[in-house]
Amino acid sequence: MAGMEFGSLTDVGRRRSANEDAFCVDENLGLYLVADGMGGHMAGEVASALAVEVFRESLTRTKNSGLAGTERMRIAMHAANRTVRGKSFANPLWSRMGTTITALLQDGSDFVIANVGDSPAYLQRNGDVALVSRLHTVAEERGVPEGGFPSSFYQHILTRSIGTRQGVDPYVAPLDIRLGDILVICSDGLSDKVEPREIMRIASFSTPKSACRQLVDIANERGGEDNITVLVMRFI
Repeated sequence: MAGMEFGSLTDVGRRRSANEDAFCVDENLGLYLVADGMGGHMAGEVASALAVEVFRESLTRTKNSGLAGTERMRIAMHAANRTVRGKSFANPLWSRMGTTITALLQDGSDFVIANVGDSPAYLQRNGDVALVSRLHTVAEERGVPEGGFPSSFYQHILTRSIGTRQGVDPYVAPLDIRLGDILVICSDGLSDKVEPREIMRIASFSTPKSACRQLVDIANERGGEDNITVLVMRFI
């Protein structure tokens, strides 16, 4: 594979006063990550920023360790969880803060996808779109039927997040990436407003940077109630 083109963008949206999303693009580490924080009094902003920092530091420490990419991602997830949870006890305003994390790691010629929470990662290959992360919500994990109030209500209740419990069980798996593939990682400020196929169609017919701008604009035009973050990667 020759390389990757990517774009990234985060936006506060039209209803929020602060941006509790955070992201990381580190080409040297091969890390592409989106975090969506939660908690009152700006605690979500603290949680997501802290998780990104710790995640990146962990992968830096293990870069030349000989560990497999999947194991490095697990270690980083647990490190982020411990740190965010520890900080949540340090300040009453940060109590119960937490964040999602969805990340891609390019480890040599291999790729690993990992996530905790509901920030989705979509992969498009030859026109087919697949969710390659896992949605850790009540609706997904308990099989709540689609449609109607119960589904829309339960799809926003997380069953796993970074920092809210002593332990965390991340989804971590190798990801088959091929020439021509497009990968999008985003916060639910985008995925709640734009369907996966529409996201990937825009990513297919635009440069990654232009696609990010278009997708954020669409989410804002459709209400923009939440923060919006998106990473678009095209493998060339």
